[in-house]
Amino acid sequence: MKSPAEPKQAPIYRALKRAFDICMSALLMLMLWPLGAALAIMIVLDSKGSPIYAQNRIGLNKRHIRLYKFRSMVSNADALKSNFTPEQLAEWQQSFRLEHDPRITKMGAFLRRTGLDELPQLINIFKGEMSFVGPRPIVEEELPLYGECAEKLISVKPGLTGYWQVYAAPDCTYAGRIEMDMHYIDNASLRIDAQIIRKTLSRR
Repeated sequence: MKSPAEPKQAPIYRALKRAFDICMSALLMLMLWPLGAALAIMIVLDSKGSPIYAQNRIGLNKRHIRLYKFRSMVSNADALKSNFTPEQLAEWQQSFRLEHDPRITKMGAFLRRTGLDELPQLINIFKGEMSFVGPRPIVEEELPLYGECAEKLISVKPGLTGYWQVYAAPDCTYAGRIEMDMHYIDNASLRIDAQIIRKTLSRR
């Protein structure tokens, strides 16, 4: 039986994946910068604050990275956690997200629905901090939830999209997410990455 920390990704696979990440992220940034500029203006007009939100996440080998997103919440969203109801707090502590988050702006709801809030992560991909496909980058507080699987999680780059995003059932638990992340890491290949990208695009 493989150790939970043992990755199953050949050097040639990692090299080809990185080449794809560099070329595609550079191409998309050149093509989509007018859309990005328009979205940034719309975000500023919708609510006060910077159009870009950056948050510390855990990357490859537990290195901290600054994850970039178009801001989809009010600018003081982190401070508003203290206003959560007991039910919201319990939901947050269980999954680190709220199904109906009161901090999301009108423009933010559109960005999340379309996935456009993730567009600035093309910068993270180009810099080599992320890949197009991989487990989603988590915050420090989530890492203990992975238990003995934590080392395997940080043995690969986090991704813009991943296996559990496209294959998980709507009621998938956090434990289910972890299981799917580990399944991806153990079986990652260019074919599986292509399938995940195709399914991600078909859901938009």
